[in-house]
Amino acid sequence: MSKEMIKSKLRNKKINYIIEDGVTYIITTQTLKQEQEPKQVNIQTKKQIVPAKQKTTVATVLALYQRENKQLKEKIVQLEEKIDKLIDDKEQMLRDELNKIETLYNSKDEQLKNILELINAKLTLEREPQLVHDVDSISISEKATDYELVIQKIV
Repeated sequence: MSKEMIKSKLRNKKINYIIEDGVTYIITTQTLKQEQEPKQVNIQTKKQIVPAKQKTTVATVLALYQRENKQLKEKIVQLEEKIDKLIDDKEQMLRDELNKIETLYNSKDEQLKNILELINAKLTLEREPQLVHDVDSISISEKATDYELVIQKIV
């Protein structure tokens, strides 16, 4: 790569790098058989220090893809487990909320029932005629005169 291309990729953060004491180190991936030293670029002096290039074989590339694929599958499994846990937690929260609401409505229903019973009892007492416990006996002749007075008023 040209120096301009490296600088462009550094600005756009398309490659991994570390800057230590004014020296920019480009981090490259390691092969399975041998570990490569990271490529070093000194931006101030515009020199690139690159170890001897190793030939990339199809087997190496396949091994890298397989390892990355395995890591991605593990991450997918972890994420699916987290999703399942979050769904279970949400369902439990909804059940708890439902129980709270049912408890609240049951208590309000009981209060309303008690209030209605009290109102019904009060209305029943107001409708009932006042009963007199001491009853005076009336003779038949008094009843007759009372009937006569009522009949006279009607006529």
